[in-house]
Amino acid sequence: MHSYNVHNVRNLHGSVFKKIATDDSFERPHGCWKNSNKNGFISDLFFGIASTPIVVAEVTSCRDHAIDNDDNQSKIYYSDLIVDGKRYVSLDGKHRKESIVSFLNNFYAYTGWVVDTEDNQRFVRNKLFKDLDYLEQQRFLNSQLCITSYVDLSRKELAKVFLSLNSNSALTNQHKRNAEQTEMSSWTRNLAKQNRNLVITLFGEKSLPSMKGEEFISKLYLQCDDVRSDVGDGALNRLYKKGVDKSWLESYSGASKQATVDVLNTLTSINSVVSLPKNKKVCFVLAAHKVATSDFFVGDEQRFVSAVSKLDDNLEDRSRKQHVEDKEKDPEVSVAQYYFEQMRLNWNHQYRFQRQESIWSEIIKDPNNYGLRKVTTEAAAK
Repeated sequence: MHSYNVHNVRNLHGSVFKKIATDDSFERPHGCWKNSNKNGFISDLFFGIASTPIVVAEVTSCRDHAIDNDDNQSKIYYSDLIVDGKRYVSLDGKHRKESIVSFLNNFYAYTGWVVDTEDNQRFVRNKLFKDLDYLEQQRFLNSQLCITSYVDLSRKELAKVFLSLNSNSALTNQHKRNAEQTEMSSWTRNLAKQNRNLVITLFGEKSLPSMKGEEFISKLYLQCDDVRSDVGDGALNRLYKKGVDKSWLESYSGASKQATVDVLNTLTSINSVVSLPKNKKVCFVLAAHKVATSDFFVGDEQRFVSAVSKLDDNLEDRSRKQHVEDKEKDPEVSVAQYYFEQMRLNWNHQYRFQRQESIWSEIIKDPNNYGLRKVTTEAAAK
């Protein structure tokens, strides 16, 4: 059940927005909106045609609904929001809300047409709200926006509403997985924030809004859990689904969780000294996984990146030459067994393990050449 209420921007900014909680499970990350999106929305408000509502769930009614239905998890969730002074939890519209707030607080300069209270129009470029004419400011403050309020929703039903609202939007598969009420969602979000620079190095800054980092960490967890595991979309969906409404230990592995953190720490430590090559990300994930689960550590990051990169190239070249020789003997020889094909298949679960073993078998012959140092007994004890 839901209702519609129309508010002017003055009221929204002055009181309503302060009472809306944002849950990272139900909103896309910062960065999904570019300046062109913000400018378009602000323009719609000036012209009175901003028709897409901000969607929220009314916290008190949802808390009471949880009590009536003996839903302790939902009761705790909503009660905590009430204690924090929140009246709503946002399900859709974070970027619209933030565009209004940043414009009124003069953090964002608007480019586009403005209208005053007498319907006079003019085009402005990079204008802060404080620099608009008084009648233009009043026109904006009096513009209206609808808020859709849902009531009597459980914690789990919030995710269903969010996915329904965005069924025709450009949500990535990771956005959808993130909405699942599972500890995997919050864990990957936190790790992606902690390792933000690593994510930017491997995938680029534009990947942050699409939650590429969270997806990468999910794949890494599966790799640490089983080096032969499938890490495709279907496997990732199952990974999140199986943890819904359960504790971590009911669904996932504590050892694999720690191994994932160790691999990320290894990669982040290396990347803080020398940027990891984006085109060899899987190679370095596989190498770092082996390092993190061995009695070695990376003591010379520059040498490690340089030597592993060369090794990857050499293994590819050697395998191509070997394939040519083998094909002369057997024209039907399968390419799957060769390193160059395993490189091409990247995260493929059938060949990722073979590639990792090929990399590590070479590294372990001369660890010092790859900048690796032995972990001392005292260091390991600490």
